[in-house]
Amino acid sequence: MSESELNQVENHMSLVHGIIIQLAQVASTAEQLVLVVDLKKVKTKLFSNKILNTTIRKAIPLCLKYFPELLYKAFIVNAPMSFSGFWDSISSLLPPETKSKVRVLGGSSNEELASLVTPP
Repeated sequence: MSESELNQVENHMSLVHGIIIQLAQVASTAEQLVLVVDLKKVKTKLFSNKILNTTIRKAIPLCLKYFPELLYKAFIVNAPMSFSGFWDSISSLLPPETKSKVRVLGGSSNEELASLVTPP
């Protein structure tokens, strides 16, 4: 593995570690979590990064094991077309009940998102 790839692995593992710490803090004070991930400024080539894909594949089972019912809903907004293949491979790791809590929304999703999270 090249030095560049090792740096990527280190950065991704640091990110996963940070996410798990944040989830533990949320889980200690909240019953459920609404997560919004904005992909507007994410470079599309990131979705084909094998190292990131592997890192996420390792992180998902950990999150499911330690925080099984924490997620109420998740919204992935401003998702480019290139995200769909990435999402297909990652979402296959999620149990159906978890996958059903995730909505992937395109670039014009602000109104749709607002209608989903704003009480009637």
